[in-house]
Amino acid sequence: MARELILHIGVTKTGSTSIQHSVAQLRDQLAARQVFYPMPLGRIDHHPLAAVFAGAAGASGSGLSTRLGSFRDSFKAELDSMPSGTTRCIITSEHFSVLPRRRQVQALADFLMPYFDSARVIVYLRRQDEHVASAYNQYLRNGVAVEPALFREGADGNQRRRYLNYKALLHRFAAAFGARSIRPRIFARDALAAAGGDVVTDFLQAAGIDVPAPETPGLRERNLSINLEGQAILLAALKRRAAQPDADSEPDAQWRILCDWVTQVLPGRGWRPTRDEARNFIEHFAETNEAVRRAYFPQRATLFSTDFSNFPETETRPTPETLFENALTLVLHATAAHVSREFWHQMTLFRAHKRAGDRDGMRSALERAIRLDPNKIEAKLQLAKLFFEDGKFSMARDHAQAALLIRPGLRAAAKIKQAAERSLAARL
Repeated sequence: MARELILHIGVTKTGSTSIQHSVAQLRDQLAARQVFYPMPLGRIDHHPLAAVFAGAAGASGSGLSTRLGSFRDSFKAELDSMPSGTTRCIITSEHFSVLPRRRQVQALADFLMPYFDSARVIVYLRRQDEHVASAYNQYLRNGVAVEPALFREGADGNQRRRYLNYKALLHRFAAAFGARSIRPRIFARDALAAAGGDVVTDFLQAAGIDVPAPETPGLRERNLSINLEGQAILLAALKRRAAQPDADSEPDAQWRILCDWVTQVLPGRGWRPTRDEARNFIEHFAETNEAVRRAYFPQRATLFSTDFSNFPETETRPTPETLFENALTLVLHATAAHVSREFWHQMTLFRAHKRAGDRDGMRSALERAIRLDPNKIEAKLQLAKLFFEDGKFSMARDHAQAALLIRPGLRAAAKIKQAAERSLAARL
């Protein structure tokens, strides 16, 4: 039975994460249709495989080299164990499109193609100015302290322009996997219209897979945008971190938490180039974009839209007033998150003291939890129950009543209150 490789290579900022999470969620449904989705070491994406062929392993014997070698072995084991009836296999990582040299792409093909009779290389192309604007959030999340800009001097700017040369990208993969295997798609509203504007649906259609895209919002909303003020806060924080004597260049847990908070609290449209900047930037790719259009999209008048009206006419920057307001919002969120975390820490301590039979420790943990957040009823209920068990019926009644004020009709609180009142009446 013929077996086809569906190789999704990105590019970045074209919904790749949504595709990966959705395909992983559909894994059982795909398997029922003889479509295999490998998940080596439990990963839902195949980024480490791209790192293997990028030569990211470094010196032989390094920790990273060992981990990547382990992933490659696990990936090979997954391919070796493909069910005999498999007709297609999906492999996906937007990092494949970042492989800069033909020999790297050829090494990837040499590793994969012995398992398949043909390949279908699906790649989404996004207008270069829009790609760079969208990627700025990721720069910040990755701990790169750079000012927002389309044009950059030096090696970084040259690398960016090479990466966004779609003609060269398609040639690298065509040379390794065959020209007939290349299936570029346009990541733009008009091009995705037949799929309802949804890149996951479009990918499944491009792969020839008749499975509806999952509708679970939590799996579809990935890499959310950050507003101008949030980006400015992250950039300022990165500069402050870099100025510290013991600065660590790699993002750590503290940085990831800050990025998560900024993303949650300050969503919205971030930095955008001006219309003139975007037009000038696109001119750098006019020749290569036209070559891609002629080769793959002859029905389109231009490879990408020439409408720049979604960009501002003049540069937009956060004002001191909006920056202060957004920073204050972030601080209040961080404070609330800390209080919530401490509340549940005290509840965890309460359960630990309960297992140990330490009633004083139980009471102290519950009282601290209530001081942290008087509006949560969990601690009030447990403290009311504890006081009742200790024969302190008036205090049990009062804490049960406090819980009822927060949530009227709560059965557990009403029962404790009634029992406490009966016990108090019996004492008279």
